[in-house]
Amino acid sequence: MPRPIFAKGRSALRIAGRLSLAGLRLLVRHQTSLIAAVWFAAVLAAVLWAWGLEPVVFPAPDEALNRHAAEVIRTTGRPFLKLPFRDPEDLAHLRGWLSLGDYAVPTYPPVTFYLFALLSSLGRPGYFLIAAYPAFGAAAFAAGTAELLAISRRWLALLAPVLGFPALYWMLRPWMNVSLLLACLSWSFFFWARWRRVGATRWLSAALLSVGAAAAVRPDYAAYLFLIALLFSLAASPSEWRRIGMWVIVAGVLAIAPNLILNKVITGHALLAAYQIVLDADPGQSAGQSSTGLLHLLGTLLFPMPLPSPHTAATFLFKYWIALGPLPYLTLGELALIPLLIKEKPASRALYLAGLLVTFVLLIARMDPVVFGSTEPQAAACHSLPRYWTPVYLFAALPPILFLGRCRSRLILLIGAAIAGAVAVVSLNEVYTRELGSLSYIQRFVVVNTRSLDVIARLIPRGSIVYTESNDKVMWSRWQVGFIDKPDTAANSIARATKSGVRVFIVDRYFARQHQLQNELRARRLNVHRLNPREGVYRVLPDIGG
Repeated sequence: MPRPIFAKGRSALRIAGRLSLAGLRLLVRHQTSLIAAVWFAAVLAAVLWAWGLEPVVFPAPDEALNRHAAEVIRTTGRPFLKLPFRDPEDLAHLRGWLSLGDYAVPTYPPVTFYLFALLSSLGRPGYFLIAAYPAFGAAAFAAGTAELLAISRRWLALLAPVLGFPALYWMLRPWMNVSLLLACLSWSFFFWARWRRVGATRWLSAALLSVGAAAAVRPDYAAYLFLIALLFSLAASPSEWRRIGMWVIVAGVLAIAPNLILNKVITGHALLAAYQIVLDADPGQSAGQSSTGLLHLLGTLLFPMPLPSPHTAATFLFKYWIALGPLPYLTLGELALIPLLIKEKPASRALYLAGLLVTFVLLIARMDPVVFGSTEPQAAACHSLPRYWTPVYLFAALPPILFLGRCRSRLILLIGAAIAGAVAVVSLNEVYTRELGSLSYIQRFVVVNTRSLDVIARLIPRGSIVYTESNDKVMWSRWQVGFIDKPDTAANSIARATKSGVRVFIVDRYFARQHQLQNELRARRLNVHRLNPREGVYRVLPDIGG
């Protein structure tokens, strides 16, 4: 009697087995899309959790600059911030802006904040797109890695976006120029990988045009990005050198043109960017006297900072490639380039090596002993040098993954994948919790400072100007802000603001310790009245008795 039951059970098992096999085939067929979907969902959730949809509080002045500039463009049509008085001290605005008489302009490359102005004008859908583009970038990089792997080993691509974790960290800060740069490069890589897999010219053109988009966002990287893209594309397909050269030229024109136009709008000279005025400024030189020549512009783009000494270069390379989190394992993984390059033809190998040499020059050209974090004893991904090097960190994940994807030994594959997986887990922990400026820190920073902003707003009326040492990135959305630099210069600016009739406040929780600034203000017959010492709110008034 039990035989029919067993027969039904076997039938059910056959059906379940066939469904499982069909499901596995579906997963294999669409695993690249699934890998991309995983990264898209994870990054989008992380960005929305850390920042919210429409953030007004930022831990970095660069983010506040882009957000503020977008708001100014959206309301006035131009990135000109009207100042309440002439500002020769160049302090009556957020950091990163440049005073030109009675108005200020943002000094960073302009394409990003014009794009953000366009998107923010769409309302909540536009802000969602700003939050989502890092997710699209991470998904594109993972999908591009999968395209370069055999079908049976595409699961390794899940590790790609996180192995060079400083790149993922900065990609998760969507209001930063470098985040958009990385997203454009990730899409370029995906299109390039598709070109290598299917050979269609449209993918090559899309890849190089995406490099152009990245160069438009950060023109200071343009020369390196185009040269590396040219060398790597020629190495992959030397016979298509005419087509590759043509698309590099087209992408270069499309990258440079909007920056020249926007430079003309902002500074009055197509070949003079606002950040060049800052780089070229000296104490005896007024704004607008910077060189506008083409050679000077190219020199600024190639070497924006003085070349470091060999000792300085070695120190920074050790600090940010060996002493930073799990990066020693990624650095060790670059040895995978040796077997990968050996398999290439001599001409292609030479071109790849040339591209790697240009990449190394990019690292050297972005070193500066005075940038943020360079003097700190402990390395952190939130420092300036890792931010400058994010494109290199991003693509440094490829050699070990491609090696594991192509090696014939299953034992090496399993051991290597286990190590890479462990590094990926540690790297995710760095990004979300352990890093000095982790996503958890950013989330707390946004929540706490948004509440603090509401408290301060009850004490300071609209139309006032607020001077602060570092909170300009927090208060920019409520008031005209100025930042405190050197005590004597800051006191001059505060005195100028007081004489102009504007209500003047200082917001700084450590103002009581700034004795030199207090002395400079008293020397200019200005009194400082405490309103809320806990929040660091003070009112500046002229000494009527004086």
